[in-house]
Amino acid sequence: MIPRLPRTFAPSLLRPTALPVLAMVACSPDPIEFTISPNPVAFGETDFAVELPEEGYNPIATTLTNNGLHDVTLTLADWDDDYLCVQGYAHDARPGAMATVAPGSTYVLNIAVCGYLAGERDTEIRTEISISTDSTPSSFAIPVTFTPIQTFEDTAN
Repeated sequence: MIPRLPRTFAPSLLRPTALPVLAMVACSPDPIEFTISPNPVAFGETDFAVELPEEGYNPIATTLTNNGLHDVTLTLADWDDDYLCVQGYAHDARPGAMATVAPGSTYVLNIAVCGYLAGERDTEIRTEISISTDSTPSSFAIPVTFTPIQTFEDTAN
């Protein structure tokens, strides 16, 4: 016997879609919603042949937009400093206060690649930056990817 699905079943709900980070507050009818752009933060191939620039390799301005109806305080909770630099935040000063973001407002987080571990060259690295909030959800992550490479100039004549 084949089980029957309820009439309210909608197969289109099973298709994957790109959605912003969204959460409903249990005690409030208003949603708290942040859009992250770009999401994920994809650096692609990052060339480590030159000395590390002060701001890191290939910095990307990542915008967090509060699309909800309430102010939300953001805190930079954690990131993997073997791989990433976050402008304005020291790796030994975690968590780092970011800002309270009003509805319709944005916060820009400047992220750069700063390193990779031995044996990881030419391999895609996946990591994330953790953000905590004073709301529900209490945290969310910004996915980050990059592939460390090294190009060498041919000095032969």
